[in-house]
Amino acid sequence: MTRLNVGLATGLLIGLGIFAPPPSQAQTGQSFYAVTPCRVVDTRVPIDSAAVKRGAFADDENRAYTFSTSTDCPGLPSTATAWSLNIQIRPLTQPAFLTAYPDGVTRPLVSALVGYPGTWIVNNALVPAGSNGTFDVYCQYAANVVIDVNGYFAP
Repeated sequence: MTRLNVGLATGLLIGLGIFAPPPSQAQTGQSFYAVTPCRVVDTRVPIDSAAVKRGAFADDENRAYTFSTSTDCPGLPSTATAWSLNIQIRPLTQPAFLTAYPDGVTRPLVSALVGYPGTWIVNNALVPAGSNGTFDVYCQYAANVVIDVNGYFAP
């Protein structure tokens, strides 16, 4: 019964377009490329002029990430259509959710993680990418976020 329910739910979500890539990325021949896990985002690090977009997220903040420009994890492509990620969140003052989604689209009404102050919550996610492999991360309330990349999909 569980398999049927999961299959029906997945079919419904795909039918609604929640898991489908944007039409501009609906390509055939996509392959998965595993990479050695690499930390591309760590907001626990104080803001540093040499590091892009570091420091804790503020309330209601959205940030765009383009991994192909990462100096911490060189060699990630701008042609990625989706990223395989390990995402962690630790809200600073109150429970908060995090959403990861393709850059250039309206933020979806679903979350990738829900966290509680004083606790790290971890989840794996496949996040579709927008143009140039960029995706957005939104935090409902102030939080530290850590993101490790372990692979990507590309033509």
